Amino acid sequence: MEPIENTVPKKKEFSTPLAIVIAGVFVGLGVFFGLSYKDTPKEEVSKEYEVSIKESDYIFGNKDADIVIIEYSDMECPFCKQFHVSMEQLVKEYPNDVAWVYRHLPLESIHPKARSLANASECVASLGGDKAFYSFISSVFSGTPDKVQEYAKNTGIDTSAYNTCVSQNTFDTKITASIDEARGYEIQGTPFSFILKDGEVIGTIPGAMPYESLKKMIEEAK
Repeated sequence: MEPIENTVPKKKEFSTPLAIVIAGVFVGLGVFFGLSYKDTPKEEVSKEYEVSIKESDYIFGNKDADIVIIEYSDMECPFCKQFHVSMEQLVKEYPNDVAWVYRHLPLESIHPKARSLANASECVASLGGDKAFYSFISSVFSGTPDKVQEYAKNTGIDTSAYNTCVSQNTFDTKITASIDEARGYEIQGTPFSFILKDGEVIGTIPGAMPYESLKKMIEEAK
């Protein structure tokens, strides 16, 4: 998990059986996250966060799914790339049970193109909707940033309108709000995800959890 600084807590105490299960998974897989478990606050999985789906979110999967994973991510982050692949596989395997929400947390100090990529993805979404949004960010993660124009075009959107949107940094305010929100949740790096069931946060994923662990987590939550 790639680190971020200057965060402000906005959390309150809680505990659930699933949180305990997730904590156990983190102990065994902490090194994979790019952040050792001993460096992760132990209370991280025993806090309740006030997180919910917004009208401005783009959803991959069943919009009526009981389980929702809300991820804060950076399109230049290598750990985010790993987690992105796992999340795509997870939603495909659990099409009725899981929905995925991707939110922006570009780490500009180490990823100079991350914010512009975030804006580009929002421009694509504004013209093509949820499907175009996820198609675009998947192309970015699996390809290279210098082909962004091509990836946008491949979604089938109006490229002229897209170019105008990008040049005007149309979604800069939304991206800033997402960054501020992540800092308010005291997120320490990317990727970082919240797990919701029936609208309530039941756990967190501070890193790039491998697919088999994600699958086990979903089975426990169902």
